[in-house]
Order: sequence, then C-alpha cells, then structure tokens
Amino acid sequence: NHVRQFRRAYEKVSEDGIVAASKRGWKEFRETFECWSAIRRTALIQTVDGESMQFEVANEDDYKLAKMKREDRELFVDIFDELQDEDVFFDVGAAVGTYALAVAIHRPEVDVIAFEPNPGNFEMLRRNVELNDVEIETRQIALSDRDGTTELETAAQSESGQIDTTKGGVETE
Repeated sequence: NHVRQFRRAYEKVSEDGIVAASKRGWKEFRETFECWSAIRRTALIQTVDGESMQFEVANEDDYKLAKMKREDRELFVDIFDELQDEDVFFDVGAAVGTYALAVAIHRPEVDVIAFEPNPGNFEMLRRNVELNDVEIETRQIALSDRDGTTELETAAQSESGQIDTTKGGVETE
C-alpha cells in the first residue's frame, strides 16, 4: 500500500516534471516519501525546540499519529513555557505519546501521565516511552466527565477511537 502511494506520487511528479508539479503534488510526494522512509526505518524522528524524540512507525496510521505539524511545534513551546517545576502534565487520549514525550524530554522535572484506552495505541505508546528512555506513567483507560462504563469505538482502518456519547455513551453506575 505504501509503495503504491509512493509510486503514484512519484509518477505524478515525473509526468509534469519536478518544476511543473503543483505545490499540492510535491507536498503529497514529499509526505508519502517521508512516511515510506519512516516505515522502512521503523522509527520517525521528530525535533521540537532543539530536542529529538523517536516514534516507532509500523504503518501509515502510526506515521500520521506521530507526525507533527508546524502548529504542534509552536504549541509545544507555549506548553514548555507554561509548565512549572513540580507540575503534573496529563496527556488525555495520548495515542502514540506525542505530547507526553515532548513534555517528558523538554521538562524532565514535570511528572507526565498519559491516558490511552485503545489497545493498539497504548502498546505503541509504551514502546515509544521505552524507545526515548523517559519517565512517563502510562494508563490504559479512557477519561470522561462522569463515572461509568462504555465501549470504545474504533475506526475499521485506523487505530484511533472515540467514545460516542450520542448513542447512550457512558453508562452511569
């Protein structure tokens, strides 16, 4: 699948020539190439404010969860500035741990707790914590504004998930 996407993006750029390729086509080519390269390496390295962190990448979904946008990087710097020594940072719905890892690496004096209910994401989160050799408390649990239980609905082709409160959502005990 990834090789097919890479070839499609490459062919689009090759047909028009690199100079004539649209910005969208080149961006698609670059992102597909970065994704494919990360999967072949099995690790994606992201840098925020001069510090690097690694993410295990086994498929395109992992890549999308770990890949940071420019806005994310700017938000991280704001978070780093706001956190005080002895604070506790909660990453709710941590997925693969992007925020938790960034805080743990940049602000090691801050306690970090990451919550992720999805079993696949939780396992990836734990591996990323080990890969970066940081202290993050991980909990495989969903958080809500009320007590109760419900099922986590996951997308068929993705490791992401959500609690659908429109279908009854959390059952109170």
